[in-house]
Amino acid sequence: MVGAWCHACGQKRVMPEERRLGHLLGEAFHAITELDGKLLRSLRLLLFKPGLLSREYLDDRRARYATPVSLFLLANVLYFFAPALTDFNLPFADQVPGEMALRSLDDDSALSPEYRAYLAHSAGQNHSRWTAPLVTRKVAARAAVEPGYDLRKLAHDYDDEAGLVGKVLMVVHVPILALGLALVYVRQRRWFADHFVVALHLFTFLLLFAQLAVTPIHWLVESVAIGLPAGAYRVLALLLMGVLLAYFLLACRNAYRVGWGAAAAGLFALIVALWFANLWVYRTLQFVVTLWLI
Repeated sequence: MVGAWCHACGQKRVMPEERRLGHLLGEAFHAITELDGKLLRSLRLLLFKPGLLSREYLDDRRARYATPVSLFLLANVLYFFAPALTDFNLPFADQVPGEMALRSLDDDSALSPEYRAYLAHSAGQNHSRWTAPLVTRKVAARAAVEPGYDLRKLAHDYDDEAGLVGKVLMVVHVPILALGLALVYVRQRRWFADHFVVALHLFTFLLLFAQLAVTPIHWLVESVAIGLPAGAYRVLALLLMGVLLAYFLLACRNAYRVGWGAAAAGLFALIVALWFANLWVYRTLQFVVTLWLI
């Protein structure tokens, strides 16, 4: 190395004072708080300009932005410490057939007649046909070593662990979203990794949107007891859903540089892929893994 900079990669020579812990922490703080830093620049595009961050990546303009994996990990870490979203953290009673759910409740006298009737005829989730026997065997195995262990105790153990397991497994949605995009935009002849990046950005936005918009609004409605008319809650939910769908539509249009028709096809693929990933893959994995851990 000649001089202060490497002629091959451009790295500055590391000086002795730059090896101290204070300097390392200072660099980290500067990278996070710098107004024109990679992280904030990437978040601005991700949150307010749908699809443009993915477009920059697909066009190989990457040096100015945080990597897609870094953004996803940041959103996932924030979500890890936030309350789990309802659709990603179903309680035990909603994961099993209705007859088993009724037996797992501590007090079913408080159930409404409508919900009781629903549980009486409910087949549970898509995976319940083959996971319900796993529950029966799990209870029997635990009862053999812990006398008195029953379905109610297993339900409590499951609900205590499922949220954490679900947060770890959130990433399983991404490759399925990427597959949906790859099928719709197959004529663009892109690498699957390109579609994976777009899916990663979209799912990162979904996590951040849930934490920055959905969760605070839900807290305001539930905790502060805002006196809204009954129909207003449904309108608010539809509005939030509309914002999310509009973001996905614009993201497809901008990321792939397509017209509105092709963007709508991408939106449809994302909806189907998200539905399949959540109902068939994610919920099954969450239930089986949680059951195995408790």
